[in-house]
Amino acid sequence: MRMNNFRGYALTAAIALSSASSLYAAPVTFNDRTSFLSSLTAGSIKQEGFEAPNIAGATALPGHSLDLSALVPGATLTGSSKSFFDSDGNLDYTLTGRVVSNSSCQIANKGIPACQGRYNTTDQGKQFWESSLGFDIFFGSAIEAFGFNLTDYGDFKSAMTVDLLDSRKFKIGSIQVGKGTDLGNGSLQFFGLTDTSNSVYGLHFSVGQQNPNNGLSYDWLGFDDLVTGKLITDTNVPEPGSLALVGISLAGLALTRRRRR
Repeated sequence: MRMNNFRGYALTAAIALSSASSLYAAPVTFNDRTSFLSSLTAGSIKQEGFEAPNIAGATALPGHSLDLSALVPGATLTGSSKSFFDSDGNLDYTLTGRVVSNSSCQIANKGIPACQGRYNTTDQGKQFWESSLGFDIFFGSAIEAFGFNLTDYGDFKSAMTVDLLDSRKFKIGSIQVGKGTDLGNGSLQFFGLTDTSNSVYGLHFSVGQQNPNNGLSYDWLGFDDLVTGKLITDTNVPEPGSLALVGISLAGLALTRRRRR
């Protein structure tokens, strides 16, 4: 009889531990840049707007990476490519990711017609990253938070997902990026995520395309103002281990009272 009760208490503690852990399992996502930045410690925030003069027109083909060390020391962006050939076997078109310049459309005047589509969102800047295919960002060390501005996604024919990668570049999670509303600003939206349960060392952006017939049928997306940072520590939130100890302690007290009776 006592053994059955003990098993019941142990099961209760195990359920408490499982529930506590699940609270910390999934990343937290943000659609508002201000809210995202307010969750980070001010001194930890690092940003990349692709404004370095020497990367204008740069691509990030396989084997060639863009330096993103402004975010995290050693961080890089690596793209992918896909080539199309005509009926004679001659190269017709190649898709990839690239740094482009658009100084005529700033975030401050995003309501003007010229802002339809992809454009720079960095204040006083002119360059941004655009891609029609998937690409990877590797940080070299674990991060807690990452975010970016996204343009021209509202009319995208398919969906984009962001895979979280561990130190071995294996996928440990995946998030689908929801589409914002185009308010005459090229569907400008922010996407951010924070994760303290998993050691996130990289991200894979899957830019899926729907039934392309040739290179010109591919859509492009714009990325700018990447940001990383460390979360503000909330000392009022108990850690999963602490919650588990509370559950086990309560189970032990109940068992002790039962034996005394």
